[in-house]
Amino acid sequence: MIYRIAAIYGFAPADASRRGEVLALWFVASSGGNAIKAGLSFPELIPGIGAAVGIATDAGLLYAVGWLASRFYAAKQESLTPV
Repeated sequence: MIYRIAAIYGFAPADASRRGEVLALWFVASSGGNAIKAGLSFPELIPGIGAAVGIATDAGLLYAVGWLASRFYAAKQESLTPV
């Protein structure tokens, strides 16, 4: 997903610098998601409710990664655009 977002903003997915950016974006986004998941670990043990909580936290993490990647590449594109 991050590679596709980079391509939308005009950055080549095959560029070697994308790997580091992907790792950094994933680490930043998932560190917050892990804190949320740690707080919701008990409700995940309850049948039925646990599945819903797991799906919701995973969806939130996926959204956060996409949002962070789009903000990062938008800012990077702005910094490269001559004024």
